[in-house]
Amino acid sequence: MTAGPITLPAEYHSILPSMARAQVLTRCGSLSRGGNADYYGITWEKIEQNSGILWPCFSEGHPRTPRIEYEH
Repeated sequence: MTAGPITLPAEYHSILPSMARAQVLTRCGSLSRGGNADYYGITWEKIEQNSGILWPCFSEGHPRTPRIEYEH
């Protein structure tokens, strides 16, 4: 099972500039690398290019996890 896209609520965009968001995400990736919740491959650039990104994404070259569609 994968988690939903990583996104930031619109109200945070004005108080947390894009550069700071990228730095926070990079730091989270560095700290989580190799652990059970590895965010190392998720970058702010990937999030912006794909309108979000699905975890897991373990490395910089990881293409991103596809969304699994199913009917309820």
